[in-house]
Amino acid sequence: MAVKRALRGDNVIYRNAKGESMAVIVTGGQGDAPAAPTIVGSASGGTLAAATYIYRNTYVKDGVESALSASSNSYVAGGATSSVTITCVTVAGATSYKIYGRTGGSFLLLATLTAPTVAFLDTGSVTPTGAAPATNFNVTFRSPYTGHPEITGVLPGLGASQYQRI
Repeated sequence: MAVKRALRGDNVIYRNAKGESMAVIVTGGQGDAPAAPTIVGSASGGTLAAATYIYRNTYVKDGVESALSASSNSYVAGGATSSVTITCVTVAGATSYKIYGRTGGSFLLLATLTAPTVAFLDTGSVTPTGAAPATNFNVTFRSPYTGHPEITGVLPGLGASQYQRI
């Protein structure tokens, strides 16, 4: 069986660096990255100069922010009156969505949308703040047997500790 990313609620087999195995249930950690947002540029309605703008997004579910999506690019044609609409792909159970971007060098927070809202109009009036989350490969898990403590480890392929879905 191929090693896959472990998600909250998954029953997995945990293998430590010594090759010892035990069945565990994932209780916390960062959610999988969402699909890249849809980007539509407009030559009116804002103050963005003609350029290529790059956006990424995350979702928040059970109080935990997901990994960043892949980048979406939008070339905005026109003068200094352009805007960009960024639409996130809906994720079941998400309570909010965060939009990062405008430049490719560093992705800064542009907006936090409360679900069910999934679209943001970037007119250029918002100053991006706060860096995008670093990918968090830690996950918390526990034994399926009552009374066992939670443990933190590393997700698949990123260290000696491995998880395998069962």
